[in-house]
Amino acid sequence: LAFLSLALRCQGKYEEALTYSQKAVRLNPNDDTNWQMLGDCYSAMRNRQSEARRAYAQAAKEVERQLQVNETDGPSWMLLALYHVKSGVPTDALTLVRKADSLGAADMESQLSKVRILELTGNRNQALSTLKMCFERGADDRQLALFPDMQAFRKDQRYRQLVASRSSSADPNHKT
Repeated sequence: LAFLSLALRCQGKYEEALTYSQKAVRLNPNDDTNWQMLGDCYSAMRNRQSEARRAYAQAAKEVERQLQVNETDGPSWMLLALYHVKSGVPTDALTLVRKADSLGAADMESQLSKVRILELTGNRNQALSTLKMCFERGADDRQLALFPDMQAFRKDQRYRQLVASRSSSADPNHKT
C-alpha cells in the first residue's frame, strides 16, 4: 500500500495517494515509514500541514520505540532527526544527525535524509556537500524530486551545477 501511495504521489494524485497511506497506517500503525508516507501525502496537499506534522510526530514515536530496543541503529537515528524536523520540532535534529553518523548511518537513504535535514534546518552548504558525496556514490537527482520540501533546494544554482556535473560525468560521450 505504501508503494502504491508513493507511485500515486509521484503522479500528482495526492487524494488517491492519501487513501492508500491511510490504509497502510491502519494495517500497520507501528511502522514509522507508513506514518512518514502519510505525512508526505499531507505535505503535498494544500492546507494539510498540521496533519502532516502530526503524522511525522507519530513516525518519530514509532522510531523512538525501535531505538529503545536497538540504540545503535544509526539509520533510525537519522530518520528520527528527519521526523523531528518535519513535525516542527527541529531543535535537536543536528544532534541526532551527529549521533546517526557516529553510529554508521552511511547508507544512501540515510545520507539523502541528511541532505533534507540539513536543508530544512538552514544548512544548505552542508546539504550541498553531502549531496555531492551522495552523487559520487551513485545517487540520482530524481531521488530528491519526490520531496516537496526540497523545491527551493532544487532551484539553487549550486544544486543545478551539481546535477549538471554529475550528468556530464556519467555521459560516456562527454569529453573532459
